[in-house]
Amino acid sequence: MIFTPTTIKQLLKKKFTTPKWLVENLIPQAGATILSGQPASFKTWVTLHLTSCIVQGLPLFNEFKTIQKNVLLINEEDHESQLQERFAKLGNINPKSQLYILPRASFTVDNSEHMDWLIGYIDDKKIKVVIIDSLVRVHSKDENNSREMAEFFRSISKLTKLGVAVIITHHHNKSLHSINNQGQALRGSTDILAAIDCHLIIKKNGKDSATITQSKIRINKEIDPFKINVQDRKDGIKLLFQRALSSAEEIETMILNKLKAGAVAQSEIVDELNILYGKNSIGNAIKSLEQEKSITISREERGKKILSLTSNKADF
Repeated sequence: MIFTPTTIKQLLKKKFTTPKWLVENLIPQAGATILSGQPASFKTWVTLHLTSCIVQGLPLFNEFKTIQKNVLLINEEDHESQLQERFAKLGNINPKSQLYILPRASFTVDNSEHMDWLIGYIDDKKIKVVIIDSLVRVHSKDENNSREMAEFFRSISKLTKLGVAVIITHHHNKSLHSINNQGQALRGSTDILAAIDCHLIIKKNGKDSATITQSKIRINKEIDPFKINVQDRKDGIKLLFQRALSSAEEIETMILNKLKAGAVAQSEIVDELNILYGKNSIGNAIKSLEQEKSITISREERGKKILSLTSNKADF
């Protein structure tokens, strides 16, 4: 292999196109994106809704513009019957859409024959977006091994170098409850977060609501977290943008998510959040949650304040 370095003069003279969005302000057309969350966090519904919107050029959550692209959905989680039922419930998929589905085929990224097939299929069907559900099902690597995860994403880069956007679902680390670095919530090696271009976190707020946070995006500044409604209506499941979160609401949401793991000292929460927010804002959020009876504040010896979820607010 022959390498050809670029001089600084050549680099400064190069003209680059403006970064393009697959989903406006959320997902870039080029590169790898991970959509992550805990089990039962609406991750599957969001993924299928995203698939349906991209392949038809429809706005995601009826809010974010998409660019219509041919899509291959590699789904190693669900049977065909489950996918049929869920797409039917979403209700807006055009049967003539250029959506190709590979369900439970035991496809793996680290199998060279599988990747050769995939690259050929992408070329044949003019695929521009590959959606993989989920990361754990499409490799035989150790997720906690940085070298092995680097090898996995080198394989994924074979697709992104073709101009294909790759979107992968992944799970969160159950033992990690930090609220000041949401990107580190991804299960496995930190190389996973380092390798991707965009990271979207979905957190369930209750039976019909979720918050989506863009914890990483290489080509732009992260947008504010926002809420979506998941409506189970007679005409099917609808995922709709609700509104962006204010700073105060964002702090409150972080505190409530932190307390899901159990009672925590107020001083610990303030120390963690103080990296992102002022102490007055954090204090006001705690006071507001207490007034709403979402949290309870108790005192230990020497006056140490302990925060916990109010029992009837455990599923927010």
